[in-house]
Amino acid sequence: MILIDHFNNIHQATDFIKQHYHECCISAITRAEVLVGFDETEKSSVIPILNGFELLNIDKNIVDMTAQFCQKYRTKLPDALQVSVAICHNLILVSRNSKDFKENQSYLGRENLVLCPYVL
Repeated sequence: MILIDHFNNIHQATDFIKQHYHECCISAITRAEVLVGFDETEKSSVIPILNGFELLNIDKNIVDMTAQFCQKYRTKLPDALQVSVAICHNLILVSRNSKDFKENQSYLGRENLVLCPYVL
Protein backbone atom coordinates (compact mmCIF):
# COMPACT_ATOMS: atom_id res chain seq x y z
CA MET A 1 0.00 0.00 0.00
CA ILE A 2 1.31 3.40 -1.00
CA LEU A 3 0.52 5.10 2.31
CA ILE A 4 2.20 2.36 4.34
CA ASP A 5 5.21 2.65 2.04
CA HIS A 6 5.29 6.37 2.79
CA PHE A 7 5.43 5.67 6.54
CA ASN A 8 8.18 3.12 5.86
CA ASN A 9 10.28 5.85 4.21
CA ILE A 10 9.99 4.56 0.65
CA HIS A 11 10.69 7.69 -1.35
CA GLN A 12 8.66 6.64 -4.42
CA ALA A 13 5.53 6.56 -2.24
CA THR A 14 6.30 9.88 -0.58
CA ASP A 15 6.99 11.49 -3.95
CA PHE A 16 3.73 10.17 -5.39
CA ILE A 17 1.71 11.39 -2.41
CA LYS A 18 3.35 14.83 -2.51
CA GLN A 19 2.64 15.19 -6.24
CA HIS A 20 -0.99 14.05 -5.96
CA TYR A 21 -1.97 14.99 -2.41
CA HIS A 22 -4.73 17.38 -3.50
CA GLU A 23 -6.51 14.57 -5.37
CA CYS A 24 -5.94 11.74 -2.89
CA CYS A 25 -8.45 10.25 -0.49
CA ILE A 26 -8.46 7.08 1.57
CA SER A 27 -11.03 4.47 2.42
CA ALA A 28 -11.96 3.42 5.93
CA ILE A 29 -10.15 0.13 5.29
CA THR A 30 -6.96 2.00 4.32
CA ARG A 31 -7.09 4.01 7.53
CA ALA A 32 -7.50 0.83 9.57
CA GLU A 33 -4.69 -0.95 7.71
CA VAL A 34 -2.32 1.94 8.34
CA LEU A 35 -3.21 2.28 12.03
CA VAL A 36 -2.66 -1.44 12.67
CA GLY A 37 1.04 -0.91 11.93
CA PHE A 38 1.61 1.62 14.72
CA ASP A 39 1.63 1.38 18.49
CA GLU A 40 -0.28 3.84 20.65
CA THR A 41 2.59 6.30 21.03
CA GLU A 42 3.29 6.39 17.27
CA LYS A 43 -0.37 6.91 16.38
CA SER A 44 -0.28 10.47 17.70
CA SER A 45 1.98 11.45 14.80
CA VAL A 46 0.18 9.33 12.18
CA ILE A 47 -3.43 10.31 12.87
CA PRO A 48 -2.99 13.99 11.87
CA ILE A 49 -1.60 12.84 8.52
CA LEU A 50 -4.51 10.44 8.00
CA ASN A 51 -6.95 13.18 8.99
CA GLY A 52 -5.59 15.27 6.11
CA PHE A 53 -7.17 12.90 3.59
CA GLU A 54 -10.85 12.75 2.76
CA LEU A 55 -12.19 9.52 4.27
CA LEU A 56 -14.45 7.40 2.09
CA ASN A 57 -16.75 5.26 4.20
CA ILE A 58 -18.14 1.87 3.30
CA ASP A 59 -21.88 1.72 2.55
CA LYS A 60 -24.20 -1.10 1.44
CA ASN A 61 -23.50 -0.52 -2.27
CA ILE A 62 -19.78 -0.92 -1.65
CA VAL A 63 -20.38 -3.99 0.51
CA ASP A 64 -22.55 -5.60 -2.18
CA MET A 65 -20.00 -4.84 -4.88
CA THR A 66 -17.25 -6.22 -2.63
CA ALA A 67 -19.09 -9.55 -2.39
CA GLN A 68 -19.52 -9.61 -6.17
CA PHE A 69 -15.85 -8.78 -6.69
CA CYS A 70 -14.71 -11.51 -4.27
CA GLN A 71 -16.86 -14.08 -6.03
CA LYS A 72 -15.79 -13.12 -9.53
CA TYR A 73 -12.06 -12.55 -8.97
CA ARG A 74 -11.37 -14.68 -5.87
CA THR A 75 -9.81 -11.69 -4.14
CA LYS A 76 -9.18 -11.18 -0.44
CA LEU A 77 -11.83 -9.11 1.30
CA PRO A 78 -9.67 -6.02 2.07
CA ASP A 79 -8.48 -5.84 -1.56
CA ALA A 80 -12.01 -6.25 -2.86
CA LEU A 81 -13.21 -3.48 -0.55
CA GLN A 82 -10.53 -1.14 -1.89
CA VAL A 83 -11.54 -1.82 -5.49
CA SER A 84 -15.23 -1.44 -4.70
CA VAL A 85 -14.67 1.91 -2.98
CA ALA A 86 -12.79 3.14 -6.05
CA ILE A 87 -15.47 1.93 -8.46
CA CYS A 88 -18.39 3.34 -6.45
CA HIS A 89 -16.70 6.74 -6.12
CA ASN A 90 -15.46 6.73 -9.73
CA LEU A 91 -11.83 6.94 -8.60
CA ILE A 92 -8.56 5.30 -9.56
CA LEU A 93 -7.15 2.78 -7.10
CA VAL A 94 -3.48 3.56 -6.55
CA SER A 95 -1.70 0.45 -5.39
CA ARG A 96 1.60 -1.28 -5.81
CA ASN A 97 -0.19 -4.62 -5.41
CA SER A 98 0.55 -5.69 -8.97
CA LYS A 99 0.12 -9.34 -7.96
CA ASP A 100 -3.62 -8.95 -7.33
CA PHE A 101 -4.38 -5.90 -9.48
CA LYS A 102 -3.35 -5.38 -13.09
CA GLU A 103 -3.23 -1.87 -14.54
CA ASN A 104 -4.73 -2.72 -17.91
CA GLN A 105 -7.36 -5.20 -16.78
CA SER A 106 -11.05 -4.37 -16.71
CA TYR A 107 -12.76 -4.98 -13.36
CA LEU A 108 -16.54 -5.28 -13.23
CA GLY A 109 -16.68 -3.40 -16.52
CA ARG A 110 -14.44 -0.56 -15.34
CA GLU A 111 -11.38 0.23 -17.46
CA ASN A 112 -8.25 1.97 -16.13
CA LEU A 113 -9.22 1.35 -12.52
CA VAL A 114 -5.77 0.56 -11.11
CA LEU A 115 -2.58 2.61 -11.18
CA CYS A 116 0.70 1.06 -9.96
CA PRO A 117 3.02 4.09 -9.76
CA TYR A 118 6.13 2.08 -8.85
CA VAL A 119 7.34 -1.45 -8.14
CA LEU A 120 9.65 -2.46 -5.32
